[in-house]
Amino acid sequence: MPPTRIRTLILAMPEEENLTLAHGEVINTHHPRTLTAMAEITQADYFTWKTSTFGDMYHIWHDGLPVGAVTSLSGDARSHAVRMLIFGVQNRDGDAATALASMGETSALSDLRTALATASGENKVSIAQAINYLSREEDSSTMAKELIFVLEAQHLHWRAKINAAMGMRSFKDKESEEALLRAVEGEDTYLVRYHSCESLLVRWGIKPSAISRHPAIFNLIRDVREEDAIKDKAERGRETVRLLNQLKK
Repeated sequence: MPPTRIRTLILAMPEEENLTLAHGEVINTHHPRTLTAMAEITQADYFTWKTSTFGDMYHIWHDGLPVGAVTSLSGDARSHAVRMLIFGVQNRDGDAATALASMGETSALSDLRTALATASGENKVSIAQAINYLSREEDSSTMAKELIFVLEAQHLHWRAKINAAMGMRSFKDKESEEALLRAVEGEDTYLVRYHSCESLLVRWGIKPSAISRHPAIFNLIRDVREEDAIKDKAERGRETVRLLNQLKK
């Protein structure tokens, strides 16, 4: 069972030896010391720590996760942050996954892989991206499939699909490229089409990568207007893909 509250234990250990704690941390017991053991962390504990570390949910959503709050840590402070973030991952918090990836915390990979199996939407995207980064793209094709699932899931909110489309910029496989092209051609939401286009341009190394700088394509992915020559949605999608493939060449 995942731990649920942080408690501090005062342990007097006079003999010099190494002790491995349950979560894998190795400590030297030569001197009496205070050990912060990950015993039990409640959801309330985690939420309070996350808010004090990164800010409230609105600012995280609006400004992005300020990962510098944890990447700058060292020693006991870093260890404490890692323990809290692993608790977050165990509860499928995508922000925790992003922070651990930014810290380069490869020890979290096992927990990330476990969490991925039951994560959904934006959290699934963030966890898959963290695994891809921390494993040095060892699981790249598998993680790409996770993002494709989110991008093409009919029941998910468009914001999760945007995150999936943007997340695919760091992948290179043919399958996710084809998924982005399908989104460009047939996705109902303008912003999903927009970010799918830009992800393709980034992957292909086309500059500028801002789709608004390619007006012929941009005018096809935005919502239809009275003055547009092509008004049929399916035809607009096919023409967009054709123009994108021309840029790729």
